[in-house]
Amino acid sequence: MPNGMFIDIKISNKLKKDTELSKQVVESCPVDIFALENEEIGINMEYIDECTLCNLCINVTSKEDIQIIKIYENN
Repeated sequence: MPNGMFIDIKISNKLKKDTELSKQVVESCPVDIFALENEEIGINMEYIDECTLCNLCINVTSKEDIQIIKIYENN
């Protein structure tokens, strides 16, 4: 099931285990999609469809660690 109406975001287990890199991802997002809870990165569901597709989160990590899937292009 997709996270949002327009996009879905997948976070790798590798990134979830890397607290320091996760902090950088959280800080990089201009619309607060990512958050740390109990030292593990997660998604703020109320903001997921606010993603501007800026790729700042991917630039901090990699396309393997964060995947942004455009749901509207699949229809």
